[in-house]
Amino acid sequence: MPDTTAATPERTAGTVPARSGALRYGLLAVAAVVVCAGLALGPGPGLSAQGRVTLAVFAVATLLWMFGRVDDVLVALAAWLALVLTRVLEPGAFFSGAAGPTVLLLVCAFVIAGGVARTGLATRAAAAVVAGARSARALVHLTTAALVAAVFAIPATSGRAALALPVFVALARTLGDRRRMVLALALLFPTVILLSAVATLVGAGAHLITVEILADATGERIGFTRWLLLGTPLALVSSHLAAELILLLTTTRDDRRRPMSIRAKDVGEAAGVRVTGPLTAP
Repeated sequence: MPDTTAATPERTAGTVPARSGALRYGLLAVAAVVVCAGLALGPGPGLSAQGRVTLAVFAVATLLWMFGRVDDVLVALAAWLALVLTRVLEPGAFFSGAAGPTVLLLVCAFVIAGGVARTGLATRAAAAVVAGARSARALVHLTTAALVAAVFAIPATSGRAALALPVFVALARTLGDRRRMVLALALLFPTVILLSAVATLVGAGAHLITVEILADATGERIGFTRWLLLGTPLALVSSHLAAELILLLTTTRDDRRRPMSIRAKDVGEAAGVRVTGPLTAP
């Protein structure tokens, strides 16, 4: 009788992902064991047992964040639970940290970005800005100016990234026949979002941590106004210099000389958002 257990394309296609997933987690487990053993035996005697456990948990969590397919939130909660069970961390420390200014800043940033994106206001503003571009250089620098301005409205880089993503997708679809310009914008958006963060104290969560460390070390605290005066010029100069560099490295002279005409209507259609008239339907 014929062998009915022979491999078929459907069966093979189903087993390959399972095997690759098992191999991935097997390698992660081996790496975690090696890391834990190295931290337990490697560091000098000056490191306490709690310090060794903390480093081991941090290293394993980092491996899972980088290479695992487990949800990041679950990895973070598992790491916290491991520290609590080993009595490295008190349960109250987690809840007090969750209500800290940095965490609340990130939460508020995503809430604001989600609300602005849901209303279509970001796409509407972007369409109005880029509609005035008549060349590749004008488009790049107008986009840069808009991203820098967003730092004063949306706190934290992650919030601005969430806000800018649908705008980039709409522009990429509008410029579908100009691949090098799409590449330039793909590099421009994250670069300017990161560089412009220095403009304000709430431009990135790390700024709040830096201010607290500086205050503990020197007793001097940098206020919002002083940071604004020092950071805004740096954000403007660095963002536009980076934009010009990206433009020169990713496009040709013909690309930069070629006239450009982007209509706000085209951006809105690419994003599926109405960019003219009232924000809400009558």
